[in-house]
Amino acid sequence: QVIFAVSGLANHTHFLKHLEENYRVVGHKKFEDHHDYTLAELKELKKKAGSATLVCTAKDAVKWRKLDSSFEFEVLEMEVKFEDRKFMNWIKEKIEN
Repeated sequence: QVIFAVSGLANHTHFLKHLEENYRVVGHKKFEDHHDYTLAELKELKKKAGSATLVCTAKDAVKWRKLDSSFEFEVLEMEVKFEDRKFMNWIKEKIEN
């Protein structure tokens, strides 16, 4: 599948790496983390993507759907995984107390 990636993240590396390993990425537009998209930006992204499928993060998808519920795109669901047990125990302790 041919895709045009869009990400509003603090670190775009893992998002883009995953897409490049699994799809044919023809473009990538980076925005800063917590970017407030506009309808004009969505239209411009669709224009840049051409016939490629627009792909964004789940976080950005929520913002896009609020702007235009009929806007067509795909979402890459990402999962954060902590392997440091001490860190996870610390977080659990903070949540519980």
